Parts: sequence; C-alpha cells; structure tokens
Amino acid sequence: HNGYWYASRFATGADYPLITRRKGAEDAPEEILFDQPTMAKGKGFFSIGDWAVSPDNKTIAWAEDTIGRRQYVLKVKDIATGRETADTLTNIEPQLVWGDDNRTIFYIAKDPVTLRGAKVMAHVLGTPASADRLVYEEKDDTFQMGLGQTSDEKFICVFVASTVSDEMRCAPTAKPTDFTVVAPRAREFKYDADHIGNRWIIRTNRDALNYKLATVGDADWTKGPAAWRDLVSASKTVFIEGFKPFDGFIAINQREGGNRSIRLLTDAGKSSAVKADEPAFTMAFGMNAEVATPWVRYTYSSLVTPTTTFEINAQTGERRKLKVQPVPGYDPTKYATERLWATARDGVKVPVSIVYRKDVKRDGKAPLFQYAYGSYGFSQ
Repeated sequence: HNGYWYASRFATGADYPLITRRKGAEDAPEEILFDQPTMAKGKGFFSIGDWAVSPDNKTIAWAEDTIGRRQYVLKVKDIATGRETADTLTNIEPQLVWGDDNRTIFYIAKDPVTLRGAKVMAHVLGTPASADRLVYEEKDDTFQMGLGQTSDEKFICVFVASTVSDEMRCAPTAKPTDFTVVAPRAREFKYDADHIGNRWIIRTNRDALNYKLATVGDADWTKGPAAWRDLVSASKTVFIEGFKPFDGFIAINQREGGNRSIRLLTDAGKSSAVKADEPAFTMAFGMNAEVATPWVRYTYSSLVTPTTTFEINAQTGERRKLKVQPVPGYDPTKYATERLWATARDGVKVPVSIVYRKDVKRDGKAPLFQYAYGSYGFSQ
C-alpha cells in the first residue's frame, strides 16, 4: 500500500504480533511499526484496534485499549524516530482515517454513557482535543456508525446502519469539509457505495431482494437513487454479498447454491467465476489495499481444506497459492466432502455439506453429527 509492504508476524511463543513494513519490496529492510509484545508487557489487557499511516508515510496513528471495554485511546507517533506526539484522545472507536494534509485525523467519539459511537470528529495534530471539529452526529441510537475511505482513497465516508436502513455521507479526501449524503435513509432500503475512477458503484436491495449493483458518474452522485443505473441486475438464485472495485474490473462476492463464491466482472462486461476445487466451499475477499492491480486476494476453505489464501489475476486467470493455515496433525488426503440436497416439506431444496473419513463405511450405521444455523442473513 502506497509504496510499502505491510505484514504482521508472531515470534515463537509470543501472544501478540509485530506489525512491520518494508519499502518497495518484500525483501527490503524491515521497519517495526509496533512491537506489541513489548507494548503489552505488564498490562492485564492490550489491544490495538486499528492503525493508519499518513499519506506521506511519515506518521502513524493507532487506537489502543488497555482496559478491555473497547474504549480506545488515540495515539500518534513519528515513524522514523518512534517519538509519540502529545495528541491523545480518549473513548473512541477503533476506526481512523487521515486527510490528505497529513495533519488531520478523522475518528468516531463514543457516547460516555452508552459507549455507542455517536460523533465523527476531525482532529488536527498539535491542537487540543477541545478544538476538534464535529463532522457528523448520529442522534438516532438505533443506528450504528462506521468510518472509512473509498477503495481509491478519493473520498472519506461516514456510514450509519440499522437493521433495515443504511445511509452514507462522503466528502473528497483532499477537502473533507462538507459531507454529502449518497442516498437518504428509508425503511427497508439498504445500500453501500464505493468509488473508482470517475464513478461510484453501489450495492443495494432497492427493487432487488437479492441485491444488485448500480453505478452513477461523478457528475450525478449527489442526485440520489434516481440517477443510479443498473450494472449487475438482481437475480432470483444469486445473492450479492459484497464487491470490491479495481481499475478495469469489479470483484463480486456472491452466494449461489449455498456456496459463497467470487466472480470477476470487467468494465467491458465480461464475467468469469473464480475456480473452486470442491463441491462445498466458501470464498471471501482477502486484503486488497490497492486498486491499480490485476491481482485479487481471497481466502478459500471447505470442510476438508484449511483456510487458504490465494490471489488470482483478473486479466490472465492465473492463480497463486500464498498461504495455507497450518493444522497440526491433520492430513487432508484422509477426508472427503460432498454436497447433497434435501427437499423440505415446502419443496425448497436445502444444501447439505457432508464431511467424512474416507475409510468410514457409509452403510447407515456410522454415527453422524448434524448441525445447521440460519438467521440474521447468516447461514452455515
């Protein structure tokens, strides 16, 4: 990201990882950003909930909790010297975004009683907390708040969400003063938006039970849903769970036939599915910090395959295996998984994933552990 490779790694026996970076290449000299084992020493609880490097790569801000109540404290330090500044803010959410000026940090302040994230604030380095600017306050306590940037980092966005409503307001990162609502909240209206190039991509359930993707150009994004145009129409059999825009294509995370899969859609309209190795599996987006790349990182797992991180080239289809989560004492060649379909009383076909040791006789006499869950939009 922004010229640096970032990583976390555990020393043998350590409870916390080191957070590091290397400039330009993965084999360049290592800089330790956070020596968490040392930072946690002597503390009953320790957690870094979020950290963010300034656009000029010189300063890092982080949210630290040493109590365990998710009441984070904002801290800032110069990366080259390790010297912490006097900028300390208490009782915040672990979500931090830098402005383009390398001096302004946006954060969410918690309500002192309920601990709900209620206000988005802007803090300028070197100024007292009392001078922080209120960006937005959510007064409806049925809404939860989030803060982030679009994938191309051109906009800073405030997200609020309830069970049946969403709302986003965004401002250019170069001049984050006036935040504009992408689409006003309405009951049973859900959406999330991202920006790439000269357009916005929106995932929404507007006239789309299983969600669809819409798009709108930079000239019309403040006009609301009336200006949106369908990019990927709603399907009766495919549920769109998320998306990630890149230069020249969009990666789409979807659920079809009970499986969570990924497909790639080029700006020219060509669609291709990411290959799965088994009949029952799940795929999810990995860390994709840059948009100017043909490579998409994702995780793959099944009832017999440990979580595996891949990257796939959207232009050539080449797939690389980057890491397999170690599982001591496990031999995947001894196990098999299948996908069956059970017809419910109302005629709906329900997917059933089965895993078993290959040497087990499947004659109806072997014991079976059966488990299912489905609620709040989460199925297993």
